[in-house]
Amino acid sequence: MGEGGNLGCTQLGRIEYAAQGGHIYTDAIDNSAGVDTSDHEVNIKILLVLAVTDGDLTEKQRNVQVESMTDDVAALVFRDIYFQSHFLSITGPIAPSLHDAQTRFLHFLHKPSVATSNLPLHIHQQRTRLGHARRIRGKGT
Repeated sequence: MGEGGNLGCTQLGRIEYAAQGGHIYTDAIDNSAGVDTSDHEVNIKILLVLAVTDGDLTEKQRNVQVESMTDDVAALVFRDIYFQSHFLSITGPIAPSLHDAQTRFLHFLHKPSVATSNLPLHIHQQRTRLGHARRIRGKGT
């Protein structure tokens, strides 16, 4: 599985594969290059719109500049996803031992003064219980 992997495997398929001992990333990881590319593109365009608005660049010059950065953006994205998957490969085996600390951190983040979550706390608690059961069985989080 790799970039664009959501096209070849459903979320349920990923879960079933992982439950059988397979090593697979979430679809968020397998599709991260597209998101990373978009982030770079948006940031570049935000900066360049200021130059166009100030009269330092014409729209045509802006478009040429954006196009000229394609290879540089691609290199940055490849670097990002390389280190991301490398980090996950290294830290994945120790994840079960960090479960309790991650759970405490999740509860800390859920406090409204720190951050808001898109999921109600009870869903996080259900996931935590599932992760705890998997950890006890030696199957990770």
